[in-house]
Amino acid sequence: MTSAEDLEESNCCPCELSPCQCHLILLQMSAITENIQELGLFQNIIEDVLFGIARAKIKERVSTTCASSYSKTLINDLTEWLNNDLIGWLDKVTVNLDGSEILSKERLMYYLYDSFVKLRLDEILPMIIDYPDSRPSFEDLHSVLPQTNLRKQLIVTIKQVYESRILHPGVTTTDILTAYIQSIQAFRVLDPSCVILEIVTEPVKLYLRSREDTVRCIVANLIDESCEVLSDELTKGTSDQDTVDEDNIGEGWQHWLPDPVDANPDVSSKARRSTDIINMLVNIYGTKELFIKEYWNLLADRLLSNLSYTTMWEIRYFELLKIRFGETDLLKCEVMLKDVTDSKRLNTWINEELQKTNNELPFQMNALMLSAQYWPTFREEPIELPAEMKDALTSYTKAYETTKVNRTLKWQPHIGQVEVDIEMDSGNTVTFKTSPVNVAIIMAFQEQGMYTVEELAEKLQTSASVIRRRISYWQSHGVLKEISHDVYELNKDSSTSMIHEPIEEEVLESATASSEQQKEQEFQVMWSYINGMLTNSDSLPLERIHSMLKIFANAECTVHELERFLSKKIREGKVVCAAGVYKLAS
Repeated sequence: MTSAEDLEESNCCPCELSPCQCHLILLQMSAITENIQELGLFQNIIEDVLFGIARAKIKERVSTTCASSYSKTLINDLTEWLNNDLIGWLDKVTVNLDGSEILSKERLMYYLYDSFVKLRLDEILPMIIDYPDSRPSFEDLHSVLPQTNLRKQLIVTIKQVYESRILHPGVTTTDILTAYIQSIQAFRVLDPSCVILEIVTEPVKLYLRSREDTVRCIVANLIDESCEVLSDELTKGTSDQDTVDEDNIGEGWQHWLPDPVDANPDVSSKARRSTDIINMLVNIYGTKELFIKEYWNLLADRLLSNLSYTTMWEIRYFELLKIRFGETDLLKCEVMLKDVTDSKRLNTWINEELQKTNNELPFQMNALMLSAQYWPTFREEPIELPAEMKDALTSYTKAYETTKVNRTLKWQPHIGQVEVDIEMDSGNTVTFKTSPVNVAIIMAFQEQGMYTVEELAEKLQTSASVIRRRISYWQSHGVLKEISHDVYELNKDSSTSMIHEPIEEEVLESATASSEQQKEQEFQVMWSYINGMLTNSDSLPLERIHSMLKIFANAECTVHELERFLSKKIREGKVVCAAGVYKLAS
């Protein structure tokens, strides 16, 4: 029997009355319990009621203790509360005359774990976003999930959360990649076998594959210091995780566990566990060539926008990528970095020679001398530079030709940056750092104070669309104003609209052509091969043309891309197709 004194020591008393009446109530309940037990009816009458109360208390405790709290482990506190408080109180009420338990401790513990996992399922996305701060919560899930039957529900819930909250056009590719990277880290804690990670991230990979800017975002994050996760992964090199070798278990065999039943049998446990974050990002497309090509383009932009010849950080990332992807695939990038280093030395020498020969340039000029065949295709934007700038380029070219015999320079006048001082009628002088095209436009207004867009386009030998896009720069800074449609003049009222401090450096546009433009140029080169094939063979099927291009032109296009290109040639009337066979139009 339970005494009144023992009942008063219970820690589950919520009574706010003074004096407390709980011990009297418990005495009465104890007497009732004893009578019911003597009749053998306790389990049929009271057990379900008490278990319902216990479930409600467990659910309330889990909710108040764990909701929106991810930064520390909580499952031990919950287990301690269940053992000391809840089960301690129930034991005082439900102990049988023979000392056996009516409510099973294992049953209550299962419901505690079940309630905890279901709460975390409702909060799974905030937990992923908060990682690594939420790591303790994933560790708790790792410890209790095997004690429940909620593994399948967890996988279904995570997939639904991805589809409804992340995988839609309203979320940027960068944000999706961030969530994907954090998911990889979090689910490795949740399930070290990485089976859950493999299953739930498959829809994310498929969706990222459908976005055009995925590769560029991955590469940009890979060489961005602010993305600490990828930067750390790159610094570590190839994966060095502590994984169990299935072929040579050796020490620690007692800790080995088989993969879950929902694991993909085509992927070995070792391969699944050892794949690092960077490899998982590369495996979105299944090939590293796309990433190397995108890094090549991105490196070109970064080097061309770096006007100080500083390549320390670029060399650091290049060496790390070379360890991971191999030296051969990054040969072009190595030449590009060497071009910048050589340009710094040559530029210094040329400027010194121009001073010695009394042929000093009217303004300081620095140039990057690039090995054209190793750099991406540059964006085309024809422009006729002012005479002062053209003369400076000519003098620089002659000095280069005296240094590098049988070599010359082919200038890209629209790429680069010019620092120019503009003096207004009011006497104010403002310094701008902008592109050569913008400088060519504003220098045209030295000759006359007003131009139409068409007149400027004719004078600078470029298109009207380029003028409209570029002239907005000067209009936004108050140097020019539009007096009527497509008619601009110098803004003489600079006191109110002109900024009297040095203008911040303009963000440089990408100097390289877009991937679509590069692909179009590659196909134009391949067209000569295709034309020769169809001339010599009369007619060829699509697969044969594709295989021959890979052999003779080192083509990197897919069959689908080649088919689209040939369809374009059919519309142009240069090729005809009948029964899947292509031949030249007669």
